[in-house]
Amino acid sequence: MSELHFNREEINLMSKDDKIFEVFETEKIPTKKNQEQRPRLIDPSKLKPRKTSWLWKNKLALKRLNLVTGLKGRGKTFWTCYLASVITNGFDWPDGEPCERGSVLFFAGEDTIDEDYIPRLEANNADLTKVRFIDGDGFALTIKDLADIENTIKDTSEETGIPVRLVIIDPVSNFWGGISENNNSAVRSVLKPLAQLAERCEVAFLLIQHMGKSPKKHAQHKILGSTGLPDICRTVWGLYLNESTKQRFFAHINSNCCVDPTAVEFVINREAGGRVEIIDGFLEKTGSEIEAELLAVSSHKIDAGDDEQLTAEQWEILKKIEQHGGEATVQKLKDCLRKYHTKGGTESLERELRRMVKKDILTTRNEKAGNGRAVDFFAIPTVPVPTMPIFPGKNCYSGNRNRSKTTFLDPDSVVWN
Repeated sequence: MSELHFNREEINLMSKDDKIFEVFETEKIPTKKNQEQRPRLIDPSKLKPRKTSWLWKNKLALKRLNLVTGLKGRGKTFWTCYLASVITNGFDWPDGEPCERGSVLFFAGEDTIDEDYIPRLEANNADLTKVRFIDGDGFALTIKDLADIENTIKDTSEETGIPVRLVIIDPVSNFWGGISENNNSAVRSVLKPLAQLAERCEVAFLLIQHMGKSPKKHAQHKILGSTGLPDICRTVWGLYLNESTKQRFFAHINSNCCVDPTAVEFVINREAGGRVEIIDGFLEKTGSEIEAELLAVSSHKIDAGDDEQLTAEQWEILKKIEQHGGEATVQKLKDCLRKYHTKGGTESLERELRRMVKKDILTTRNEKAGNGRAVDFFAIPTVPVPTMPIFPGKNCYSGNRNRSKTTFLDPDSVVWN
């Protein structure tokens, strides 16, 4: 019997009453593609172990993704311009390690090229002929763009006459291509092929990401977005700032390399156009240790958020509260402040303040503010100091808005005992 063969279009034209249609619909013939979709087994005994290639030994891994994070104003862009200077000139790194000369490719997502990058690159004596930029507006780091990124790297190497050694993506949040940076699976789906591209092109990728103001202890948990970002990156570094001395630190947060990394201490000379000047290129401290030291140094500031810190005068008031109520009382007050900044709401803080009033640690009085609302002021009894401004310039509603408005130690409403 001869066989009849029909294509899909011919089948679609048949009616459901046609028997031949039923045969094609019910019989599932496995395709060659399905038969070939099997896991690939790897025999480790046939592989040779290899060491990590470094652009900057124990700092920036070559052929891998690297991450630098920090709060706003910590000098992330200044630092990347300094890195570009070292690479494009072939200078030694701050710790004395040699650097092979190469070109640098920037994905500029926030700062302007002519107004921000070029002056800072020139201040650090970077070779601008070995630097190229991609404007970040609308350019997304998605899997479908990998071919474009690879071609751009090749074009940069050809134009500059020297291989690209570092690709800086600043910030990476501008190049997700529409995916949510909080979606772990989506972030990993973008970064994994990007890491493969880094190995294929033999370049180091440096991703810049902002850091949040979360009170969580470990710096890695403060990085904005999915945990997949620091997890996939080979090395993770943080930039820290000593507010009083203006000294900055490039310090290790995490890496999946078996290394004992060191930090770099530097300052930014703004009078010299933003030149990075190294103080100590071999500082034996981690990011967590530096962060702890900076918190200890700022003994005149309360850890209630980076933008809500007490002045020296306000700290004196806090110390007087400690004299009245003890260290545990002050710590409880700090915990309430942290809870306010991370979760919002003022109920726990108000309860703590009123508990302190009951124990005669604080005193309170109710007055009418300029808008006619009833306002509760808190002050220290028998101490001639103004009300402690825990929330500078902020008035907070407590609970139901129909209740009286509570001003938590507002500096604009000074109350003397």
